[in-house]
Amino acid sequence: IILNELQPDKAFIDCPSNNITAFGNYIKTKLKTKTELHLAHKADELYPTVSAASIIAKVTRDAKIAELKQKIGEDFGSGYPSDPFTKKFLEKNYAKYPELFRKSWASYKNVASGKKQKKLGEY
Repeated sequence: IILNELQPDKAFIDCPSNNITAFGNYIKTKLKTKTELHLAHKADELYPTVSAASIIAKVTRDAKIAELKQKIGEDFGSGYPSDPFTKKFLEKNYAKYPELFRKSWASYKNVASGKKQKKLGEY
């Protein structure tokens, strides 16, 4: 994890889990250094450093999405798996642009495995 590379004394983390304690313990198992962890839901509302990191991440992501759209010459929506436009693009193009999709996302796995499965009438 990036904390091992940066080796900060403190880290402020927006917790994606409902169980902050369990998530904190999970992060601790990945740490190779002593880092004081501050975890919270909606940490961007509590800590200015998390707010700033969130803005930087969003701007960087938006720029990368625009770059990818220009590179392939197609609009695929926001790139989020919940976006209906992105879902349609994924269904049509998962094999054509495999480098664009996170293979770990359920939406990709569903489309990719669904294309491989035989339909009942195909047996």
